[in-house]
Amino acid sequence: MDKPTRIQKLKNELQIWLRGDPVPGFVARPAQNEDGSINFLEWECVIPGKVNTFWEGGVYRLRLIFDEEYPIKPPKCLFNPVLFHPNILDCGLAILPPIIFNWKPENTIKTILFSFQEFLDRPTYTDDCCVNMDAFKLYEQNRTQYDKLIQEQALRTYLRSLPLYGEYYQH
Repeated sequence: MDKPTRIQKLKNELQIWLRGDPVPGFVARPAQNEDGSINFLEWECVIPGKVNTFWEGGVYRLRLIFDEEYPIKPPKCLFNPVLFHPNILDCGLAILPPIIFNWKPENTIKTILFSFQEFLDRPTYTDDCCVNMDAFKLYEQNRTQYDKLIQEQALRTYLRSLPLYGEYYQH
């Protein structure tokens, strides 16, 4: 898909996001370039930790990067700060099988964000998706310690997020 068509699809995504039913805690907006213009090929997002999980209370920042293969291929998804999770690389790149292997061009940003919220509490164990072996081993061998680290991480992300929400198009 050529760049103008990709950008138009992403502009439509923004309109759908802004007109849709509010989803508490979720945030999505195109990034701004240094000159103040909107960059529709990169989105800044926030995902709240899922209720009744050890991720609850956390506020997780995710950057979606849409390259020339979008919407045929999914965007790159980067957590910043990097999260301790079996499916997240040290650089923050998330390897989420439903997004990577079951991608459909009609998927929306809302679909991506909801998938990630679910994914945080349910790591994937396939060889090509389990990329943080320290997190994987702790999850498998000492779930109590893993859950404690996740709760501490949730608190840190919440505390970092306090000035954040006013900057975003919030639902």
